[in-house]
Amino acid sequence: MYATLDDITQHLELGSAEGLVAPSNDFDAYDGPEAILRAAFRTRQLDGREPHVVEFRIDGIDDALAVLPPDATVLRSVVDEDGDVYLYARGRDYGVLTFTGSWLRASVSAASRERALAIADGMRERAPAPVDDGLTPIHTWYRSGNGPTSTFRRMEAPTWAEIAANYPRSTRAAVGRLHEMVRPRATGKLILWHGPPGTF
Repeated sequence: MYATLDDITQHLELGSAEGLVAPSNDFDAYDGPEAILRAAFRTRQLDGREPHVVEFRIDGIDDALAVLPPDATVLRSVVDEDGDVYLYARGRDYGVLTFTGSWLRASVSAASRERALAIADGMRERAPAPVDDGLTPIHTWYRSGNGPTSTFRRMEAPTWAEIAANYPRSTRAAVGRLHEMVRPRATGKLILWHGPPGTF
């Protein structure tokens, strides 16, 4: 049986979704084993037991076990071909889904927003202080069989001061102004520089 919001007259007053929504998961050849971890993590959000989720990231962490709460038990794990690790863990009254590559991405679910925030804060506190390795974070998005996805890597990159002299004066001035801008919070910004090779 499938239910939609059209079938539920009191949907603005819903508490637990049990009995009202019958979630199902469909997997196909494009889904990797990490899709099963995501589905397991989301089950308690769908049925209303843990409707509150906090998502966050911690730079410089490549081992989620180092920051998991002491009472959390890892129920499922996946290590992909790049050595990136997915974990699904549960505590007494919360769930944690993590992905670690060059950084840690985590989602915490709980029955209340305050509990989810407390678990997330505890994980951040257990993280070691970040070390400046001089590398530049690069977040690359691309289209995959599962739709938009991304990778995150840290790469060596020269500073603007080191390469500014490689550009003509007019370009150097314009790009220099871009480097003086402050990165915005909570919103995305895009600068598109296009043209044939050598465009400036």
